[in-house]
Amino acid sequence: MAEDGGIAGIGEAFRDLQRVGPDLMLVASEIAVASPGGVGAGAFYIDPERAQECIDRLKAVALDVADVLPSLLTAYFSPPARDEVSANMTQQAWEMLRQSEAFVRAWRDDIASTVAALEQQLAAYRRAETANRAQRA
Repeated sequence: MAEDGGIAGIGEAFRDLQRVGPDLMLVASEIAVASPGGVGAGAFYIDPERAQECIDRLKAVALDVADVLPSLLTAYFSPPARDEVSANMTQQAWEMLRQSEAFVRAWRDDIASTVAALEQQLAAYRRAETANRAQRA
């Protein structure tokens, strides 16, 4: 995870998200289910432990991304000289920083929305599993 909380931490947070990878992100697998007519129908099996692990990792990445925001908000650029080119360079740097801050906020918010949706879906799955077990008992 991003250790320094600085602007460089964005890259580390992104690499952490990539490390979540297909093995962890695969929380459902298609399985064949026998139907009354003998023809296999498709269904999905949810692995609650993998789903929870995915949620936990995404939460950690969201925290790392959020840790970067203060550095973006407190960064300072000053023109290296008092000429038009230096002033333009500084203005462009500020604009890039402003856009970066908006991007990082949106990224953090998107991850948080994904986590919330996954948590709702996992809770619904667990409720359905509990109800199914109760009906079979």
